[in-house]
Amino acid sequence: MPTIETLNPDVPLYARTGINLASEGLGARAVSCTNEFFAPLERMLHDSVPEFFADRFDDHGNWMDGWQTQRRRDGGHDDAVVKLAAPRLLLGCNVDKAQFTVNYAPGGKIETVSLPLTRKPARSRSCDTERTAAVRTISLA
Repeated sequence: MPTIETLNPDVPLYARTGINLASEGLGARAVSCTNEFFAPLERMLHDSVPEFFADRFDDHGNWMDGWQTQRRRDGGHDDAVVKLAAPRLLLGCNVDKAQFTVNYAPGGKIETVSLPLTRKPARSRSCDTERTAAVRTISLA
């Protein structure tokens, strides 16, 4: 098991010392998304390091690690709803774009919604609960 001393010092402190609330292993779950053309949302939550296999195929075509949508031509955007493993204060977010080599979105935004524990997240695209920006819109270039 890595120690704080052996972790990459270029990685922000929150990522080296915090808990990954989007970890499938800790209980985070994919709720809904607008598009799963190339890969299902659940793959975004896997705890393993992203991998690419040129010779692996599934129902979506070439097997893709992470959540991947098809190119949009209507100027809109795709979004995903993820139930985090536990309600906590977010200290930071890591958008791993290791597999982004061509045709990726120019930016991304992370928003949060706090729901009572008794209420299940909506399965539809829209959420009638007020959203809060968790981080500024980030460049994926």
